[in-house]
Amino acid sequence: MGKLFIVLIFLPIVYGINFKKDYILDSPKCKIPEIDPFNEEFLKIRMIRRDPYLRCNKTEILSYVDRNSDNVTVLHLKKPFPLINGTRSFDCCYSYITRKGSRDLPDVGFKTSQCIPFQNDTVLTQDTVNVTCTKKSTVIYQNVHNIIRINETMIKEKMRNAPPKPLSVLIIGIDSISRLNFIRTMPQTYAFLAKNNFIEMKGYTKIADNTYENLVSLLTGLRLNEIPQKCQDQKIGGLDRCPMIWKNFSSNGYITAFVEDAIRISTFNYNKMGFSEPPTDYYFKPYMEAAEALGVRIYHKLPYCAGPGTSAERVLNLARDFVTTFKNQSTFGIFWMSSFSHNYLRVPYSMDKKVKEFFADLKKEGILNNTMVIVLSDHGIRFGEIRKTRGGWFEERMPINMISVPRTFRQNLSREYQNVRKNRNKLISTYDMFVTLEHVLTLSETGYKRKGSSACKKCVSLLEEIPRDRSCEDAGISTEWCTCGGHFRPLDIKDDFVERAANHAIDKLNNWPLVKETCTDVFLSRIVSASVSESISDTGTKYLFLVIETKPTDFYLTTIKFNQIVPKNSTFFIRGINNYPLCINDYDNKLKNIQKKRS
Repeated sequence: MGKLFIVLIFLPIVYGINFKKDYILDSPKCKIPEIDPFNEEFLKIRMIRRDPYLRCNKTEILSYVDRNSDNVTVLHLKKPFPLINGTRSFDCCYSYITRKGSRDLPDVGFKTSQCIPFQNDTVLTQDTVNVTCTKKSTVIYQNVHNIIRINETMIKEKMRNAPPKPLSVLIIGIDSISRLNFIRTMPQTYAFLAKNNFIEMKGYTKIADNTYENLVSLLTGLRLNEIPQKCQDQKIGGLDRCPMIWKNFSSNGYITAFVEDAIRISTFNYNKMGFSEPPTDYYFKPYMEAAEALGVRIYHKLPYCAGPGTSAERVLNLARDFVTTFKNQSTFGIFWMSSFSHNYLRVPYSMDKKVKEFFADLKKEGILNNTMVIVLSDHGIRFGEIRKTRGGWFEERMPINMISVPRTFRQNLSREYQNVRKNRNKLISTYDMFVTLEHVLTLSETGYKRKGSSACKKCVSLLEEIPRDRSCEDAGISTEWCTCGGHFRPLDIKDDFVERAANHAIDKLNNWPLVKETCTDVFLSRIVSASVSESISDTGTKYLFLVIETKPTDFYLTTIKFNQIVPKNSTFFIRGINNYPLCINDYDNKLKNIQKKRS
């Protein structure tokens, strides 16, 4: 008797476009289709318009900070004073921003010191500073700055364990952007990276639904069911004990840093307790909180502007300052941006020029000569019209991943470099990235011994050759995120098997606990379309995709994995549900109430 594995993935959908029969990977265990970023499906939804860059400052930026040749950080006011609100006469003061959480929320909040008047260049003794200028007690200018001061004591301590041949790691994260949407909406950045030897991992596939699970898996290599136990994000201090790989880099002499923008939805604070202690040597959350406290300009429900600067540029400036300050030391930094990419397909275009200029600065400063730079995302877009396309199904699962290794690395470790190049068209998972970061530690001669990913024993470093004939299971990718089914052909929506699968999907939806507690039952109205993937030759596995309409009116996509011919009495196995029916309008509050009842 054949078995049928069903993955229910619920989203609005429109169907019916065929792709060219080109493949990123075509092996007995995995067929990944190559999709044109500007395919017919995409053009039909008219998402080609590009959103422009938004200017955040209404007046000229008055204050700035820099570091002189003696590593002294200085706060400046532009001279002569620019005209602000019709005047060049105003009083300015500066105050320091420091981290200050509460007992219940230790990772939320900051405190501001007394504001000290100044008119001339001022030496700073702390990293984060707020500048306020007033005219007759009315605030006419305000900004917050951060500049990295070198902690000599920390540097000496790090140098004791520093690797003799350091290979630094810089991860630039852009939330919710697929490989294809990166090509579409950030063409300048993509072209610059490609021209400057960044290697594109076309088969990179996520292993979980959201940012938290994908990022924690990348940083720990843990199985998804291990994360709640070992990271306990609902308990104060839980995330501090989570075995993030930045701890391994730190204990082996690397200077570490972490920051995110869009504080409201930040990975470790959204419905989580955050960190009781700063998780890295440089932790910029108080600075980003202080920047948003100046006032935000909301664009597609996210803080595109934080004060007189864009949220993303603040993150890029921190990244630039961090890697240039510690250019001659070993560093590991993660700089994550969500403010221009998380909610809407077209908005990344607005930051394309700025991100490209950032990478051009890294090249000019020589950072690409001693640093492995990784540009990646957690997943593709999960909102908007693109989700109504079959290509959007692939895009959600296949985020951008481009990697640059230094010239000296390419010369001294040519085999490892060639392996990275050979892996461009392989099936690659988030767990492979964790193993790669471990591999970097071993190459840096720190004495670090690789432990591997507990979630994926067969996962391989990108610096080693990944097998071409590899299944999703081999890479630690579950059925619901697997993209190995190749291309699809339509099925008769009146087929008995299609009808049974659709009715079973409705039954499982109605009995899912979150839906059962918040919604009335839905009923099958009609099957809109059905299609089936190619067969993965070594197992005979195929994927069935159904588009169904329900009463009350809503559209869902159901993904079903099955082997060979499926007899009528086959058993359905539910593997997971992603996204929620439209009846859950106030999802955040309802979910919190349900969790309270269950606890």
